[in-house]
Amino acid sequence: MTAALAARDVVKRFGSFTALDGVSLEVSPGSIFGLLGPNGSGKSTLIRIFCGSLRPTAGSASVLGFDAVRESEALRQGIGYMSQAFSLYRDLTVEENLEFFGRAYSVPDRGARIDEVIELLGLPPYRDRRAQHLSGGWRQRLALGCALLHRPRLLFLDEPTAGIDPVARRDLWNLLFDLAASGTTLFVTTHYMDEAERCDRVAYIYAGRLLVDGPPETLKALPEVTPERHRRVAIRGGNATAVFRALHGAPGVVEATVFGAEVHAVLGPGVEPVVVARFLAERGLPVSDVVPAPPSLEDVFVTMTRRSRG
Repeated sequence: MTAALAARDVVKRFGSFTALDGVSLEVSPGSIFGLLGPNGSGKSTLIRIFCGSLRPTAGSASVLGFDAVRESEALRQGIGYMSQAFSLYRDLTVEENLEFFGRAYSVPDRGARIDEVIELLGLPPYRDRRAQHLSGGWRQRLALGCALLHRPRLLFLDEPTAGIDPVARRDLWNLLFDLAASGTTLFVTTHYMDEAERCDRVAYIYAGRLLVDGPPETLKALPEVTPERHRRVAIRGGNATAVFRALHGAPGVVEATVFGAEVHAVLGPGVEPVVVARFLAERGLPVSDVVPAPPSLEDVFVTMTRRSRG
C-alpha cells in the first residue's frame, strides 16, 4: 500500500539553525497520525514541507504520491490544512467564509457542497452569524469546514483543539473519527496526551529529531520506558507535592512525577512498594496505596526527552 505521505531523511536549516534533523516517517492512508513535541521542535516546519510551501535543505517528502517539491501545485488539490490559530475572515458569516474558500478551490456544485458541510459540522443555527461572534469551538468547526470543502484526501490539523473547552474538543474529535472512517487521512499535531491516545500511530519530535514512532500501546511497551527489573508505581492518598519532593533523590527511586492527585514513580531493581510507603511514613507522609501503574504516553515522551538530552 502506497503511503499517504512520507518523509525520508528530511533536513531543514534556517541559516545556522537546524529545524529538522533527518526526519523519516510514513503515514498510512485512512489513518490518524499524531505528531507531538514541544513548541519549536519542528512540527509546523514539517507540515509546511509536506504542504509544498517550504523546500527541505536535504531529503525528500511525498504526499499522495506527489513529490512535495517538484509537484507541489498538484498535491495541494488533494490536501486540506487547518491551522492552530483561527485564520478565517472574522467579519464574514459562516456561509460567506465557506463561499470564499469554495471559490478559491473552484469547488464544483459549490452551493450544494456548502450546504453539505454546514450540515455535517452542525452549523445550520450559525449559518448567518459572523465568525467573530462564534465561540472558540464553533470557530474551529468553521475552520475545519473550510479545510474540507474541496473534499481533500489528506487533512493537516495543526493543534486544532488548542484553546477550546473539553466538550468542544471531544465533539471535534468525534468529527475527525467520522472523517477517518470515510477514508480521509489525518495528520494531527497536539499537546494533549488524551488526543494522542486516540491516534492510530504517534510520533514524538524533539529539537528537530524524531525520537519515537509507532502505535501508542507499542510505544508504552518500549524497554527504555520501563527498564528490565524496574517497576512503575502510583502513590495515592498523600500530599502529592510533598511526596514528590520527598522522593526526589530517595534511595531506589529512579524518577518521580506528579500526576494530578497521585505521584508516579519508577523503582529500581529489588525496591518493593512497601519500602516506599515506609520511607514516606517515616517522614510524616503516610499514603494509602503504592500500586502498579502502567506507563503512559507522557512517560514515553519524558523518558525519550531525557535520553536525548543525555
